[in-house]
Amino acid sequence: MQMRRLLLFLFTLLIGTVATAQPGNTKDYNAYDFDTTLQGGYSISFQTDDSLQYLYLKKGRRTIAELSSMSKGLPYKNLGYIGVDCTRYFVLVHSFGFGNPHYIELIKKVNGKMF
Repeated sequence: MQMRRLLLFLFTLLIGTVATAQPGNTKDYNAYDFDTTLQGGYSISFQTDDSLQYLYLKKGRRTIAELSSMSKGLPYKNLGYIGVDCTRYFVLVHSFGFGNPHYIELIKKVNGKMF
């Protein structure tokens, strides 16, 4: 009976691992094929490299600042999303789920620094 329970546990563990596994993709990818547009000609650009994903604040073709970076495979909401967009500032929200409080940053558009 104990052997049957052990085998059932191992089978369940294997199925759970296979179901949540992500394929190892070494190619660069974009979750978005467009930038998020902000007021005043600013935008948020999503980019990746071999191991990280980034959000950059841009105006036109000029990159102003790296806003955040996280390991690939983490939810995009951890990286950040726009909560509020005002003329000179915007709110970048980071959500880590499971009842955790949202971390917010008030960012000045002209230099990408927290206010």
